Amino acid sequence: MSNTNEITQKFSSSIYIKVFFILTILTGLTILQPLLIHMNYLPTLSVQMLIAFTKITFVVMYYMHIKGASSIYKRLILAAMLLVAVLATFTIYDTHIRLLMHNDFFSN
Repeated sequence: MSNTNEITQKFSSSIYIKVFFILTILTGLTILQPLLIHMNYLPTLSVQMLIAFTKITFVVMYYMHIKGASSIYKRLILAAMLLVAVLATFTIYDTHIRLLMHNDFFSN
């Protein structure tokens, strides 16, 4: 029990407030990015996923207290995040290819 108290005491409330504002700004950027920067579907989706991955990293490191955890937990979380990133990349690529195939099919 004392281990969790040590981890909780490492972060002051000002850090949580700063992380909250960073997450709020990133959420606003997520909403405004397609409106301000006009890109095709795939680059927009890639930028959106990069912003989402950044937000996930902040939440995991600070709100889940992984930043103050032992090395094995950090490696485990990193492996899980990399797996999600790889799966998301495959999904984005598959969605892009299906969209191209769909457009080619209906253009003929």
